[in-house]
Amino acid sequence: MVKSCKESLTDLWSTGRGPYLLLALLSFAIFLAPWLIIEKIVSQVLIQSIFLIVLITGVFAISSNRLYRLITVLISVLAVFSRAWHQYDVSNIALSFFENIFAVGTLFVFGILMFRRFLRGDTLLQYRIAAAVAIYLLIGLIWGHLYNMIHILDPNSFAIDHNPNEFVLSYFSFVTLVTLGYGDVVPVSSAARSLAILEGVVGQLYMVILISSLVSEFSSLAVKKVIENPNQL
Repeated sequence: MVKSCKESLTDLWSTGRGPYLLLALLSFAIFLAPWLIIEKIVSQVLIQSIFLIVLITGVFAISSNRLYRLITVLISVLAVFSRAWHQYDVSNIALSFFENIFAVGTLFVFGILMFRRFLRGDTLLQYRIAAAVAIYLLIGLIWGHLYNMIHILDPNSFAIDHNPNEFVLSYFSFVTLVTLGYGDVVPVSSAARSLAILEGVVGQLYMVILISSLVSEFSSLAVKKVIENPNQL
């Protein structure tokens, strides 16, 4: 059964439909998982393990580079191990810091591979759009972990109006990425402010330069198909 599941995941990535799976997984991890974890309905270790298994399978399917594979497997295992250990040693600040480092490393390597594999001209446009949106969400997760690292080093880096938990800065990351700026979480330290500015700039440039160009290309192709086949209307 495990082998069959692995083969199915590999086939999904190799056929180019992997970004759809990643989008579904990211949507669950961002919008639903925090609530399930806070309410203690599901273990964070379990969710993180499933997430990383999908990422590792994706890396093996879309990259033949042994170094990328080794790095991804290594930091993924370290990320899960540190998360599991941290649940039994909550007060260990160093462990929490390294847990975020491993998470950033895993997401960054996978984001680079996704960019190189799917955002090419020879990939179907709908897969490229899905991959671009998935990478955009990965950016939000990466910055969330970076904010957590700053908060661990300096607990006064952020002014938070409500009761903080480990997902507050992930929420702040996505609010900053899309430049909503509710003001309930405010960066106070110089490092936190600089990182927030950088995320806002990266998020806007990514949307304007990459995603908008892909959507424009998709619209152009749709118009071209209508012109070539007017009977389909």
